[in-house]
Amino acid sequence: MSNTANFFGQDNHRFITCQLTPAPETYYLRIDGADTDSSTATLSINAALGLGQATNASLECRALDSGSDQSRVYVDSVRINALAVNNLQSQ
Repeated sequence: MSNTANFFGQDNHRFITCQLTPAPETYYLRIDGADTDSSTATLSINAALGLGQATNASLECRALDSGSDQSRVYVDSVRINALAVNNLQSQ
């Protein structure tokens, strides 16, 4: 993710929330503005779900602060890996 907010004389950081459904957890991160060296961030989500059938997944991220039309936060890339396991035993 990147935050391109670069408004003069303002605190350009953003608090971001993301949720990968159908997982119930919500993830949070802070990204500083484009006027700093910390205007990008990586979010890694690992979820183990017990599903009996194929299902859709979706990722939703939004800024918790700033106006919704002025967040200036963008998802640069997404990679989702899924692993199907029929019978898993541990010892």
